[in-house]
Amino acid sequence: RNGTRHKENATTLAPVAAERNTRSATARRRKQNASQMIIESLAPTRVDLAGGTLDIWPLYLFHNNSQTINFAIDCYARCRLIPRRGRTIELVSLDLKMREIFPSLAALNQDIANQKRLRLPLLARLVLAFEPQGGLTIKTTSGSPAGAGLGGSSALNIAVCGALSRFTGRKLPRPKLIE
Repeated sequence: RNGTRHKENATTLAPVAAERNTRSATARRRKQNASQMIIESLAPTRVDLAGGTLDIWPLYLFHNNSQTINFAIDCYARCRLIPRRGRTIELVSLDLKMREIFPSLAALNQDIANQKRLRLPLLARLVLAFEPQGGLTIKTTSGSPAGAGLGGSSALNIAVCGALSRFTGRKLPRPKLIE
């Protein structure tokens, strides 16, 4: 009787063990695929109708209860985040034709701490804020030329934050994003 019972338990437990192995293998594949996933995000630029720069520091300090009225237009800032093996961080602005490479997040942090002049400071500071655990390449482009007054850098900020948030699984609090 014990032999039969033992055999039944082994038979009963075999599918459970197989299911656990399948689940852990699936989880490993998901993790591996996530590290290979390309993330693309975009954000619309805007046209200011009134109060255009009154929402920017320090101007809002001089104008109580200032308001800005604007609307989004069909002109986008785009971000493409490509995970890479190792710890290298590559930042590329396609429209500005600029590129910057850091051997690691620690190297990027050190360059900022040493006040090294960065080619792409917005991208570098955003990467540092999200603290990715692995290497990545970020490629950006904007339909709004620099200095056009269409909020291109704000839209780029939003697009990059969206991609980094998805990549790292972190959502920064609003004060940190504004910083």
